[in-house]
Amino acid sequence: MINYFLTKRHFYTIEPFINDWSENGKDFFRLIPYESINKIKFLKNEVYIFADIDRLPEKIFIKSKTLYRRISENFGNQFILNCPGSSFGRYELLEILGRTGINEFRVYRVGHLDNSCRFPVFIRRINDHLGPLTSLLHNKMEYQKAIAKLRRKGVALDQLMAVEFCETVQCHGEYRKYSAFRIGPDIIPGHIVFSDHWIAKENRDVAPREEEKQYLKNNPHSSELKAIFELAQIEYGRIDYSLKGGKIQVWEINTNPMIVAPRKKYQKSMQEQKAALAEKIEQSFILLDQSLRTDKTKKTKIKKEGHEKKAAFPAMQLDGWKIHFHYFNFFFRKYFEAIILFYQKN
Repeated sequence: MINYFLTKRHFYTIEPFINDWSENGKDFFRLIPYESINKIKFLKNEVYIFADIDRLPEKIFIKSKTLYRRISENFGNQFILNCPGSSFGRYELLEILGRTGINEFRVYRVGHLDNSCRFPVFIRRINDHLGPLTSLLHNKMEYQKAIAKLRRKGVALDQLMAVEFCETVQCHGEYRKYSAFRIGPDIIPGHIVFSDHWIAKENRDVAPREEEKQYLKNNPHSSELKAIFELAQIEYGRIDYSLKGGKIQVWEINTNPMIVAPRKKYQKSMQEQKAALAEKIEQSFILLDQSLRTDKTKKTKIKKEGHEKKAAFPAMQLDGWKIHFHYFNFFFRKYFEAIILFYQKN
């Protein structure tokens, strides 16, 4: 069994893989919101994936570190992917990649640019995946104006970073964004996004190009990507990157990545490719689960302040992700949000 921890508002990243693409995912996945980890009554020697760790508020982050320690003490680290507190976040990863020369661009906390900063830059949040908040800023005056505008909008400046622009345009003025997954020991190429803009988003309505097919077949950057994941101390996630002169330039590693969108979101020309990706990822999860199985199941109880907790958490006791009670809460909340949004617009 794979216990997959994530924030309760971001189940959508893994649900399409389980619902639409995986043949066996419903049998070996449990989706567990971090907000409910204090309700866990006991732990087993199963696989634990700490996803979504860059989104955790401080209080829940501390609880997740405690849970990680208890799993590690009872069963060993080989059962755990990603360590809260040790795995690098986006800023920490990009900072060290820039400082060591792996990336040819650097990042700065907003308000901490130094004279060596190379313009243009853009500003983005440290802990979300929504892309830049600004266009390219070509000098300090434009940068300061952008900061003032964000401050007026109420954006928390301590949650922002400035990123030096790295030009990765290739032939015919086209950009490429590569994505690959790590699941334990495996590096699995995901896709190439082709774009005429430096902000590249996944294309779901075009047929796969031969270049992308060869990338998925040959997995040409696997050893380099594995080394970057190791540097980041991330055992599960998706890395997004481009190439500059054949050299990898890392944009981010997402620890709760969208594996595949719902099947209906893709044109038929893309569905075969996505089905093949989902099959590879499913096999990697299955092999990870099987490699950690033992003949005898071990179990340990969670204690708090010297007493066993009375509240049992269903997802840790019953098989099957559907019995997770947070699914009801999730869809119930989304229903009322949709009603409120409808009346606001009308």
